[in-house]
Amino acid sequence: MGVIIKNISGLLFAILFTGCSNGENFGFFEDHGDIGNCNIEGNMTYDPVKNQYLLKGSGENIWFGNDQFHYAWFEVSGDILIRTRMEFIGEGVQAHRKAGIMFRNHLDSSSVHFSATVHGDGLTGLQYRLSDGADMSEVKSEASGPMYFQLEREGDVCRMVTGDQSGIIDTVEFTTSALDETYYAGIFVCSHDNSVSEEAVFSDIDVWQSADSNMESFDQYINQ
Repeated sequence: MGVIIKNISGLLFAILFTGCSNGENFGFFEDHGDIGNCNIEGNMTYDPVKNQYLLKGSGENIWFGNDQFHYAWFEVSGDILIRTRMEFIGEGVQAHRKAGIMFRNHLDSSSVHFSATVHGDGLTGLQYRLSDGADMSEVKSEASGPMYFQLEREGDVCRMVTGDQSGIIDTVEFTTSALDETYYAGIFVCSHDNSVSEEAVFSDIDVWQSADSNMESFDQYINQ
């Protein structure tokens, strides 16, 4: 595994990265693909000029003991923080279509994972599975359809922060040792109806090491 250096607002940041074997430009991400049994193949396109990622995916759900969704990821070790602006494309078929940021032990559909999840109807929460194949749980947020959100792993703490242009709305977190030291981090979309495909745009993705003293605040990120 190699190291790639990303320049964020003039700062250098290193993440573990294996590289893209097909030569495509995936921005921050190593690769992307469907997780679980998705009836409609998903896709991701990256616009480096706009710094935007368009994710498209189907999938029945991300819940119960296994998942179906489209995922763009890189592999990382230790603490990390990812923040983004996200919006769904179109009105959607299912009110519970969902998109967000996810930390995941492996790429099997039953994996332990934590996700900062925003639904099409605005429902927002920190969702998690604590053992492979187990049913999932959620810490709900007071936010409804936030424009901005971030997911952080800091030791055994997974923390979600949400915001809009007026500032931070809410912070929720959960503590567990279920997430491996080395894991996958990335963005996802799930249509919540395996017969259709949904799209979401992720803009201005920012990636930091949690302990980086140069990291700007979430308020600064929102108002930049």
